[in-house]
Amino acid sequence: MRILGILVVALFVDISTTRGVVSTVVLTGDGVPGILGARFNSFGLAGINAESAGIFTAALQQGFGGVNSENDAAVLKFDENGLTLLAREGASAPAVMDATFSSFSQVAVDDQGNALVRGTMAQTGGITASNNQGLWQFASGGDVLLARTGSQNVPGIPSASFNVLP
Repeated sequence: MRILGILVVALFVDISTTRGVVSTVVLTGDGVPGILGARFNSFGLAGINAESAGIFTAALQQGFGGVNSENDAAVLKFDENGLTLLAREGASAPAVMDATFSSFSQVAVDDQGNALVRGTMAQTGGITASNNQGLWQFASGGDVLLARTGSQNVPGIPSASFNVLP
């Protein structure tokens, strides 16, 4: 029994020395960068990379900074440069003409700090239930739509289209 206790302590010490420092990124009620007067309400999906850059979704408090039920969800990235707003419900979806985001379902950040966001666009204009899902990359070189349901841009498969982005 003593040997097991020592191994657990040794493993704990080894693990604890290889991890980064725990720090607060943002709190409920804090201001939202890029949206004057807006405040954070709660937090959802999140991811972090080996370089301590991260991404998360947030619900914003309605009634502050023009936030209402049509624009109260956002995706933000944090890194050594601070906190950055990437996407917001009701705001333009990059690379899709006249499209706005309506929700976000997955987020990730790679080791180079590029953010990936899977989202849904509002069904207005030419956006329908068959082409309203997308996967975007937000990077320092520019924001790119990587995949979209209903589009015939599946790499290596002529005339194929994505039905769903899992």
